[in-house]
Amino acid sequence: MRVPPRLQIVFTSGPSNGLELAHNDSIKPTFCLSVGRTRSSKLCIKDPAVSEKHAEILWGGENWVLRDLGSSNGTSVNGMPLQPMVDAHALSDGDEVLFGLYSKGTVRLQGRSINELSVGQLLSSMLEASANRIEAHGQGSAKDLLMMLSQAKYILTQQCHAA
Repeated sequence: MRVPPRLQIVFTSGPSNGLELAHNDSIKPTFCLSVGRTRSSKLCIKDPAVSEKHAEILWGGENWVLRDLGSSNGTSVNGMPLQPMVDAHALSDGDEVLFGLYSKGTVRLQGRSINELSVGQLLSSMLEASANRIEAHGQGSAKDLLMMLSQAKYILTQQCHAA
């Protein structure tokens, strides 16, 4: 399990040109970011071609992952459209993302060390990553869930003692 890098999207075209949207986990540790045109979205894009609930970006334990939530005008990464509710793209630094028809941005990922995270942030990222992996693999058994949570707790304990 890696420490989640800081995530930023710098818009280079469309109505949000010049806007920089960043994940701020210091306010509230969350590693599931909604993308849409309303203020209720964690990453709000003021563009009528972006759906209210357009996409989401999840921390999967190793990467930030982008998936389209069935938006009207689609989501693309590096020119490749994502199939809504099916494709999940692991984001890399420098990826070009397109939300809707016009809002294009560049992904910026800045690495950080475990010492930069609070215990709450680290625990939250590990639990959300575990939950996202379980959801991605369909309905798992309760035994699988308990095993993944136990593993996350063990890793957290080891990393806290090493710090």
